[in-house]
Amino acid sequence: MLNIPYTHSRILTNAIALNKILAKRIWRDHGLQAHIPLGALDISRVDIRLDMNGNPQLMEINPLPGLTPGYSDICIQAAVDGIRYEDFILEILYLAAGRWELLEPSRKGTKTSIVK
Repeated sequence: MLNIPYTHSRILTNAIALNKILAKRIWRDHGLQAHIPLGALDISRVDIRLDMNGNPQLMEINPLPGLTPGYSDICIQAAVDGIRYEDFILEILYLAAGRWELLEPSRKGTKTSIVK
């Protein structure tokens, strides 16, 4: 478990990183349900905090999160999960390109590429 300083709240002095199983359950049950009704496409940041009883509470939905490497929350979260910044940005681009049917079909053994 990571002990990450949390300085934006008087109530919480430390945010403890959740184990991946619990984090995925909270995302599936709460984060995704917050993302969908907004019509957010490709990426959004959903901030959820656990209350004193361990119940998830929706804090904020940001449908256009910052993407500054090493600074923006979503980039930091991706890095903690072992995702390189370049791969993270490419995934966002591929999601959008796929939605607009701008991807060439991939051939076995090759990567899908954006149609120019």
